[in-house]
Amino acid sequence: MILFVSVLKILWSLLNRRRRVIFLLLTATLFVAGLAEMTGMLVIFGFIRGLSFDQTTGERGGPVARGVELLTGNAEDTFTYGTLGGAAVILFIVSKNILSTIVQFGMTRFLMKVNHRISKRLLDGFLAAPVESFQGAKIEGVRNQIQSIFKVFSNCFSSCAQILADAATLTMVASLLIIVNPVLTVTSAFIFGGAGTFIYWSLQKWLAQMGSKEKSARSKSSHFLGESLSQFIDTRLLDAAGFFSQNYSLALKEQTLYKRRMMAMARFPKAVNEVLLTLMIVGSVFYLTIDGSSIEAALPTLGLFGFAGLRMTGAMSRLNASMQKLRQEYESFDKYHNIVLER
Repeated sequence: MILFVSVLKILWSLLNRRRRVIFLLLTATLFVAGLAEMTGMLVIFGFIRGLSFDQTTGERGGPVARGVELLTGNAEDTFTYGTLGGAAVILFIVSKNILSTIVQFGMTRFLMKVNHRISKRLLDGFLAAPVESFQGAKIEGVRNQIQSIFKVFSNCFSSCAQILADAATLTMVASLLIIVNPVLTVTSAFIFGGAGTFIYWSLQKWLAQMGSKEKSARSKSSHFLGESLSQFIDTRLLDAAGFFSQNYSLALKEQTLYKRRMMAMARFPKAVNEVLLTLMIVGSVFYLTIDGSSIEAALPTLGLFGFAGLRMTGAMSRLNASMQKLRQEYESFDKYHNIVLER
């Protein structure tokens, strides 16, 4: 999270007043999309709740049923309710997804245009430099540097956009769960959120160690590969091909080993989130049972918590992946930011 805030601060410093206002408005629309996500859950489970007709009161439960009744004046006809209510739910969910797509596209477009302007600014700065400063290999180095800066900034900005979108979704979904059942939500968040946070930070430590070892192995393999080819004639004359080949192979083996471990560990949070979600649902059933609620009456709540849990699991997995990308790119991002400031 610290890296995320640092990247946002740097991004903010690169924006003028007008673009800062646009960025704040786009961030606000992400939370509007999150609010639509929350409302979508209520609509779906409101529709499901309305499928049961109470013969005693002569009414169907849920906001969707009340809306259908206002339109038709008929609360008993299941076919009418299913047709009109189902169409309304589908229309709302489609609209919600269109809104979410437009909002995320808008944020991504804005950040990519910022990155585009940064790259153009860099090129303009280099082109304005004295002619004698551009000779031979230095020109190639400048070209590679501008391309690297564009790539790193793109990765970091897109990760920030994804984190903001998922944070908005998680905030709104958590707010909905608190409204539905605050005790169950807070208890689940305390137990499973604490376990998830502990696993996440432990995993970050392991990944940082694996990343450092993988980087060291990559450096060694690159060294032996470069030395053997750049000094090809000397390598053959000194009969050192076996030495370079063996050391390159060992370094490459070490590099791929750590790479495999990092890839396996990167998948771990998703598996943990699914286990925690299952535990949360089972725990919710147990809580509602001992709380005196009948299972039939508790089904809408359980369904809502299960559906919300799936959405939160997906958002948490994407958020973890985005944070991982930021962690991998931040060192280069910070270095390149200083270069941008110099230009």
